[in-house]
Amino acid sequence: MKTSYFLNELQAREFLTNWNNSIIQRCGRAWKSEFVPTKWGKTHVLHLHAEQEHLPALIIFPGARTSGLVWELDNAMEKIKNHRIFLIDVNGQPTLSDGNCPDMKKGELGEWASQVMDALHLEQAHIAGASFGGLISLQLAVHSAKKVQSIALLNPAGLASFSMKPKNMFQNLRPLLTKKRRHVESFIQSIVLHAPEHQLENEAFQKLADYQHYVILHHRFKGDYPARQPDQLLKGIQQPCLLLLGENDPLFPWQKSKKRAEKHFTKKPVVQILPGIAHGIETLPLALELVNDWINNPEK
Repeated sequence: MKTSYFLNELQAREFLTNWNNSIIQRCGRAWKSEFVPTKWGKTHVLHLHAEQEHLPALIIFPGARTSGLVWELDNAMEKIKNHRIFLIDVNGQPTLSDGNCPDMKKGELGEWASQVMDALHLEQAHIAGASFGGLISLQLAVHSAKKVQSIALLNPAGLASFSMKPKNMFQNLRPLLTKKRRHVESFIQSIVLHAPEHQLENEAFQKLADYQHYVILHHRFKGDYPARQPDQLLKGIQQPCLLLLGENDPLFPWQKSKKRAEKHFTKKPVVQILPGIAHGIETLPLALELVNDWINNPEK
């Protein structure tokens, strides 16, 4: 089992706890934190309205090198109505969850996600995932089909291959190589966001840059990077699916994602292309409004 790690675990835990608390304070919602057991160690979960068991559940899987509360940077969670919400910090990613990495090639992401649901005592839930979280959602929907009521995929990995265009590779690799704050900010501005259609308030932008810069400096990732999933796995997607794609996503071209989903999913997905939106679609309030509409009526 491959294990990611922080260079200083105690310092990282303090940084991540303080960062999470600052996002919670900023959004003003009463997120509660807990750790649940899995075969890959403890998984950190943030939940809202979990005690209201009469409400349906929505589980959210964030992208690589992010954490659950990235979805709250621009107060987007206020768009989700009448659901219990569970933000899952993925094991192996730079979060408060343990560093053991589920093996993507063996389908262990789906097994891990299913164990998280069991530990949360959730028999069924709607699922939403962005980027790498979309790939997790795909594997979960196949591994434990009866647990997944519907899927919302936001610029997901797993459908299209990662773009190897020079400009994309340059913006992705430069902050990893130089580890400079200004290059992290350039990555966010050119890959995650797309002005003027999608911008963050300055405080939210700085919070995202704080997180990204810290983990680039202090985290060593040892797991699998997002990869195109086999046709056979995609054929196992039987649930109603909403596919939200940014027109300007430089990482996973929307045309290829749309084509593979429509070709292989058992049920044809509902596809919406968001003009002018880049990869960080999960920080866009409009995207979460569309997810809310979907999970309240996924068969429409």
